[in-house]
Amino acid sequence: MNKWLVRVLEDGDGGAVTTRQGYVPAWVLLDVDACPERDQTALAARRQDTRQGYVPAWVLLDVDACPERDQTALAARRQAVVRELIETEEEFGRDMQQVVTRYMKPMDKAKTPKTVFDNRELLFNNFRQIAEFHTTVLLEGIKYYAGEPRMLGRALLRMEREFDKHVAYCRDEPAAQRLLATDPHVNKYFQFDKHVAYCRDEPAA
Repeated sequence: MNKWLVRVLEDGDGGAVTTRQGYVPAWVLLDVDACPERDQTALAARRQDTRQGYVPAWVLLDVDACPERDQTALAARRQAVVRELIETEEEFGRDMQQVVTRYMKPMDKAKTPKTVFDNRELLFNNFRQIAEFHTTVLLEGIKYYAGEPRMLGRALLRMEREFDKHVAYCRDEPAAQRLLATDPHVNKYFQFDKHVAYCRDEPAA
């Protein structure tokens, strides 16, 4: 969102002039005639490219005076938040699928060390179901309501029980960490170089 740097000039005690400044959304200053009935108290406004001039003080003091402007800005902010949410969820989904592909699927192979094979459920619990939820149900739900951000909260509430999957995973995750830290076979399996060999069906050195 474009912003303008605004400096407000005020008469102080003894005739001294004080200044305050800060950034405001560009739309506030682009059309100061939108509400002509407002008083035209002047203040100095300087854009980031150094152009300057005077605009009515009310555009900073009461942006609700032009509700249609305010609603446009709010809608734009909502859309920006939804876009960021979609992008973040897509990236998170890709990362989770990498875990499934790189670590979980190879564990099903016959040559997987017995300790690792026997503890597959403990190590990853319901991670696969969580990954599927994020990459299908949740992401598609967000995209579906992308044009109606106000409905997004209700959609997430309807998915409330789906998030119980995360609770179950977090509950058992400490046990998986203990196994990883204390069992040498499990620890060795998840070392980077060894695991690349398992994934490629190559003999580990």
